[in-house]
Amino acid sequence: MATLFEYNEKIDEIMAKATDEEGVIDYSLIEQELNAVNMERKEKIDNIISYVKSRKAMAEALKAEKMAIAKRQKTADNEAENLKKYLGIALKGEEWESTAGKVSYRKSEVVHIDDLDKIPDEYLTYKPEANKTAIKEAIKKDGEIIAGAWIEEKVNTQIK
Repeated sequence: MATLFEYNEKIDEIMAKATDEEGVIDYSLIEQELNAVNMERKEKIDNIISYVKSRKAMAEALKAEKMAIAKRQKTADNEAENLKKYLGIALKGEEWESTAGKVSYRKSEVVHIDDLDKIPDEYLTYKPEANKTAIKEAIKKDGEIIAGAWIEEKVNTQIK
């Protein structure tokens, strides 16, 4: 079975043979051959559509499975952290060592922020982020030229 591109080339060849210098097509000359090629092409297109749908369904199933596994991982991590805290409370700072493992402690410091608005600017960090909606509007409506930005028009294939 040929690829879609090969089918398109076959159709172009058939049409070129059946078209005279004035652009008149002799349909009786090509009807049977063109119909056979079109049937193969239609079958190929339908097969590709079915394959795309099955791959999308598989991707959705994998996404759901990934989310379920991530949830289970988070639960296991939380359980381990809670049990570590419990051991710290139960041992009251006492170090412990056995064949199962060793419990020890280290000090750390954590900064807590109660009100971000009260923090002076010198202690804040900002991540620059382009407002794509505003840029698009300025380019389209106002015809503004914005250095470093442009609009790309795309054609997205939809399969349902």
